[in-house]
Amino acid sequence: MSSLTIGFLPQECVMSIAQLISPERLAMRQKTPGLVILDCRFALEDADYGQRNYAQGHIEGASFADLKRDLSGPVIKGKTGRHPLPEPAVLLESIQAWGINADSDVVLYDDGPGMFAARAWWLLAWMGKREGVYLLDGGLKAWHAAGLPLSLDALNHEPGNFSGEPDMSMLLSGSRLQSRLGRVEMTLIDARAEARFRGDVEPLDPVAGHIPGAQCAACTDNLGPDGRFLPGRHGLS
Repeated sequence: MSSLTIGFLPQECVMSIAQLISPERLAMRQKTPGLVILDCRFALEDADYGQRNYAQGHIEGASFADLKRDLSGPVIKGKTGRHPLPEPAVLLESIQAWGINADSDVVLYDDGPGMFAARAWWLLAWMGKREGVYLLDGGLKAWHAAGLPLSLDALNHEPGNFSGEPDMSMLLSGSRLQSRLGRVEMTLIDARAEARFRGDVEPLDPVAGHIPGAQCAACTDNLGPDGRFLPGRHGLS
């Protein structure tokens, strides 16, 4: 199993890389008992986009994971950012409501470029669910391109029994980050679009630009024109 070091964690703190699954492979496995599929669609400029589009059609068997309601905690003015981490107990309730067990396989998707599905993956890893979690390569756009259907069916999952706990070593506070700025042993990556990194545009946050010393590695640079991961960018054969 491939692994990577997260953020500024100690060298011994590693975690599994999210695996990719193709639309065709997912279609073959859709009826597998215990498989959990999460639709993570969201639009930063339209908070109801994901829920609205989920209701208009989703991959059969998928539950909806809402960025604001499920994958983020409440915003506290002057204290948190736009999408703070959810409280672990609240996140655990969502994980169980989606039907996830300790041994479940989980497939996550959005409609590009994958950052909301990736957030769900990171949160599952944070809570200890690190094996059997897949990102749909190319997301819903690749599903459409493969000629695969959507469903309007409502779901009635049995609650899952997953009971993980958060790995707080995966977090870094703003003050701790600030104290490390400028250290040669620290690599700080900004995965936003280059225009936002440079501060040329800022449609969401009050201050444009980036944290001093950060390097820009836009998440979209990992994807080809079809929205799928480029060969060699995901560490999987």
